[in-house]
Amino acid sequence: MKNFITPLLLLSALGVAKGQAWEPVGLTTAYNEPWTALGLHQGALYAHNATLGLVKSTDNGDNWTPIPTTGVVGNIHLITSTGSRLYVASTMSGGTGDIYWTDNDGGAWHSDTVGMPPHVLWPQTNKAGVNQLHGFNGKLALDADNADAYYVKNETDASWTHVPWLAANDPGAFSSHGDTLFTAGGGTESHGFAYTTDLGNTWTTPDCNGIPQWHAIGLLDRDPTNGRWYLSGTDVTTQERFVKYSTDQGTSWTSINTAPYLVHEPGIWGFSHAVGAMFTRGNTIWLSCQNQHMGTRPDLFLSTDGGQTFAKDTVGLPEDPYATFAVYNFVELNGYVFAQFSGTDVYRKQIGNTSIQDLSSLVQFSVAPNPASDQVRLLNIDPAGTEFRVVNALGATVSQGRLPMDRTIHLGGLEPGVYHISLLKGGKPVGVQRVVKV
Repeated sequence: MKNFITPLLLLSALGVAKGQAWEPVGLTTAYNEPWTALGLHQGALYAHNATLGLVKSTDNGDNWTPIPTTGVVGNIHLITSTGSRLYVASTMSGGTGDIYWTDNDGGAWHSDTVGMPPHVLWPQTNKAGVNQLHGFNGKLALDADNADAYYVKNETDASWTHVPWLAANDPGAFSSHGDTLFTAGGGTESHGFAYTTDLGNTWTTPDCNGIPQWHAIGLLDRDPTNGRWYLSGTDVTTQERFVKYSTDQGTSWTSINTAPYLVHEPGIWGFSHAVGAMFTRGNTIWLSCQNQHMGTRPDLFLSTDGGQTFAKDTVGLPEDPYATFAVYNFVELNGYVFAQFSGTDVYRKQIGNTSIQDLSSLVQFSVAPNPASDQVRLLNIDPAGTEFRVVNALGATVSQGRLPMDRTIHLGGLEPGVYHISLLKGGKPVGVQRVVKV
């Protein structure tokens, strides 16, 4: 077998450095590499693209070994693991789908489509396409193309089982912890977040205070370092994007500061950001958004203060000629975060020690006047030992310094727009507030 050797720089193990570049693992140099996928199985990294097929790395992406896919029909676009089995979902012409598994690294592949819903156009011969395939602790959850097509199974079950509760509530995302399956998305019986310990027979539906009544959920992620749940979505009434977290298993949700970064442009020709992938580890949060401008690097944002502020994290990423590059998936292995980009390579960066801060406990100061044209004064804040940082809509710091005793910050030299003022004491965030410059 041929190995794909990619020399990678030795990255600092002390944490995510702001100037640290993303490193390609060397699977492709194409700008239009189709059928990319990324996943983990038994402590190894698995990736797929149209050029190389399915490959595996056991050394954090330095070397890659081809995995045989004899018997797998179609193009692999999803990779997941139940612990003992590696699963892939493939797509064929017309959007039909298949699911396969192996327990010997491709020595033999087995089809696992019994009980899956049929394709709408070719119900006699083909199965529906696979939107989501989530493996956990010997179990799987499936979201297929057809309406209300949500299915589950134990890996050893002979057939997939339809889950009426999921069909009634149309969740947008799956996740898991241990033997518990979690979903995000609301219907008549769910407020936006729910979970089951018996593979869909019964469901627990927390109150979900803080989630808009009318919403569409896109992603769900659990931070393994602290047990927090994060979800992203859209307020259907206002069309505003949001990212929220819960520390009490979904009873209440707190927003993180995404307003300057998830751009909202209503109207027929407007284009709003949507979060395409999310990675959370303590105070370190990555959000990947749809790119908005051709010839730029992808819209990938990093927060190192628990979501108070974000900055573009694109050093080392290729320019995006068609405004189509986006991270579809993050995985973490051995202290590295790996980002699966649509249409191009897999990139990696080392992460280190993280901590966490509860944003709901921050100082609740106010800004006046707001909107403002020249300067603002901060109210309900002790200026002693306080530093400020003004961040623009692109995540760049445009002004910073020690907060004066009169608590005044000058905005006269800034362009009109939305800014966020962050306050720090001893280098740690203590509060954040939005201000509009006119």
